[in-house]
Amino acid sequence: MKKQIQNLSKNAYNIIGIASHQSHYRFSWIVNEKLSLQFSQIADFEYLKKNETLFFACYSCEYDSDTELQLVANKNETNFLLDKFKNIDFLLLVADEKSNEQTKQLTTLFDSLDIVIKAFPINIDTRTYKKIFF
Repeated sequence: MKKQIQNLSKNAYNIIGIASHQSHYRFSWIVNEKLSLQFSQIADFEYLKKNETLFFACYSCEYDSDTELQLVANKNETNFLLDKFKNIDFLLLVADEKSNEQTKQLTTLFDSLDIVIKAFPINIDTRTYKKIFF
């Protein structure tokens, strides 16, 4: 059964941090071309921070029959979604039945792209990130 990335559940979702100098629309386009994916822009990811609603670009695609990916920009014009990771430009949310193995494969795949400086798994087991993603 395909999972929808809406209410994130710690057991079903992993996050990969991606550093790249590309803008979100150019990054998603290049990833689509090089990896034969079909990321399409969806409604912005909304986050309430200090009584201000922040919006971050968001893209979604189906990776395989059991896996949905969501690519979220970590920064907008003036703010970061994850302040601790200011060197990260994108968050790749991975939802599938075999999340850990799939995350390793996707990390290696994204890390191999010439537009990616570095891709690595992010542990979201802290209170701060639970407020954002759960």
